[in-house]
Amino acid sequence: MTPRTSGHSLATIIEAINRTVRGWYEYFKHSYFNVFDSLDGKIRRRLRAILRKRFKISGHTNHTDNVRWPNAYFANHGLFFMAEARRLELESLRKGTR
Repeated sequence: MTPRTSGHSLATIIEAINRTVRGWYEYFKHSYFNVFDSLDGKIRRRLRAILRKRFKISGHTNHTDNVRWPNAYFANHGLFFMAEARRLELESLRKGTR
């Protein structure tokens, strides 16, 4: 879903990713919730690779991509974060039981 040479816009790529990731989240949220952070990170790493290719930035990341395109950048573009959804869901459950 995230080839570096994709000609689709970032919005289109994120929209396609969100459909799949929301499905994964709904299916696995009660059993494998401890992997959401790492999966979210891998998805953002692939999106940063696409952006790095589009801006003709060569070489490895050296963690500068996280500064150039922080997590908030992808949140502003509508990327669904499984770990955040899990945290919000647990928070609402805690408030509901009080």
